[in-house]
Amino acid sequence: MADSTLPDTYVQKFLKNFAPAVINAEVDTITANRYGVKSYPTTLILNRQGQEIDRLVGYFPPEEFVAGVTNALAGIGTLEDLLRKSEAEPVVDNIYEVGQKYRWRGEYDQAASFFNRVMAMDPANASGKSAESAYNLGHMKYKLKDYLSAVELWKKMVAAYPSDEISIDAELMTAYSYQKAGDFKNAQKEYKAFLKKHPDTEEKEWIEEQSTAMKSKK
Repeated sequence: MADSTLPDTYVQKFLKNFAPAVINAEVDTITANRYGVKSYPTTLILNRQGQEIDRLVGYFPPEEFVAGVTNALAGIGTLEDLLRKSEAEPVVDNIYEVGQKYRWRGEYDQAASFFNRVMAMDPANASGKSAESAYNLGHMKYKLKDYLSAVELWKKMVAAYPSDEISIDAELMTAYSYQKAGDFKNAQKEYKAFLKKHPDTEEKEWIEEQSTAMKSKK
């Protein structure tokens, strides 16, 4: 964002209507905690009282960034907008989007309730959203540094949706979560199983780096 989006002429002209500020959330933890920021980059759109209108999570190129902020100010895609849509048309996609919005706001309990609704509504994962919901449940535990709970949820997710592509991410994150928890034995075991199952993975070099790091810590 700092290299390509924010310096862009189109974006700079657009931001003249705002009071922009860039915060390092890993340093200014008070502000990060106030707004439940747990993923980077996050763009918060606030009113004059500092209340959240909406947020954009992740990288956005210039035109998409401006469109995202403009939509938020118009009430399009905000939490309130998505809640209205999910109540008017309680289909899987709408329920999932509300869960995602709560997740990005760091309101994990509310997010989990909507993700569980998605999984109950679509047990066969016809939409693909059930597998994503199950993955997100694990990822939220990971963000809370409850690594072993994340492992448990991801293992259940892989067992329930073995053919979904996001299961590959869950397998890799299972190994990494064991590593983060300091359980190097199970981490090495999971990494080894992952490489055996996915020999052509692009993550091979990264996995080898993690294995080396764990050996040095031992």
